[in-house]
Amino acid sequence: MACENMKRVQKEAINNWRDHLKRKLTGQSVGTKDWLSSIKQQQDFSRDDSIPPLTAPDGSVVTSHRGKAQVLAAHFSSKMTVPDPEREPPTVPVLTKASLGNITITTEEVLQQLQQAPAAGIASWGKRWQVTLAPDKIQAILISRRQDAVNWDQHAILLEGRKIHLQESVNILGVEFDSGLTYTSHVRKVAKDAAWKLSCIRLVAHLLDAQGFGTLYKSQVRYLMEYSPSHGPPAPVIPPPP
Repeated sequence: MACENMKRVQKEAINNWRDHLKRKLTGQSVGTKDWLSSIKQQQDFSRDDSIPPLTAPDGSVVTSHRGKAQVLAAHFSSKMTVPDPEREPPTVPVLTKASLGNITITTEEVLQQLQQAPAAGIASWGKRWQVTLAPDKIQAILISRRQDAVNWDQHAILLEGRKIHLQESVNILGVEFDSGLTYTSHVRKVAKDAAWKLSCIRLVAHLLDAQGFGTLYKSQVRYLMEYSPSHGPPAPVIPPPP
């Protein structure tokens, strides 16, 4: 009787753990790291094991660290070896006697390209689909290696008679990047918002218990780092009552 009761309790505990894990993995506030660690925990893998199980050439599944290293080494060693390093490169046939010496691009040509095709295409698209392009929704940025040659903003890019000013950075789907194709301003804004919300949570930390503090942190601070392009925080996962 005691053995049957122990098996029944163990089975109920496993089912409760699986139900809780299912609710945790399907919640909107679960992060990528938490999701991956939970999957590894369910499959009896270590949290520090960042390499998934690998399939060996003989069809067996390799789960040990040493076995994974051997499989990866055997797989990539052939790809990183040059079979004939002394071989001459293939000869490219000569199709013309003319050669290209240099290319000269003037500022006027660049401005002409900026003012013609893109703006005209956007305007015609709006007329075709009867869409009004709001001035505050239009963003323009110049991506160029020449940052000090010309004051680009003094040249007009006209869209349906409106002048579009070039900006230092643009925001697309919640992600901001600058003319150098870097995310410096985006990361700075995310860090600033996270630090401000964290300071607010610390001011009221003495009024909350550990569970309330963790829920508030996940819903207000952690989502900024995991879901920075989102426009709103996801709903926090509230564990079921014991």
